Amino acid sequence: MKGSRKGSAVISPVHANFIVTEGEGARAEDALALAEEVRERVKREQGIELEYEVELWRANESRKSTTDDANKNANEEEDVKSNGKEPQ
Repeated sequence: MKGSRKGSAVISPVHANFIVTEGEGARAEDALALAEEVRERVKREQGIELEYEVELWRANESRKSTTDDANKNANEEEDVKSNGKEPQ
């Protein structure tokens, strides 16, 4: 599918495992749609279900665990500043 395009997203003509966006108006939506098109085609033609190698985050998904982790780290850093000891 090298060179296949959906909106501003295109599969690299050099390396089929890379989806790149072109132009200032590039949209993640186009890249995700193209990735799904690839997954569907591989499943249909080869019977192989591809998995994303990277973790995808969408704006409407909860990031509570990441926020909690960040707050914990900030509190631990403050403990170190206030008493000079590493958190346990």
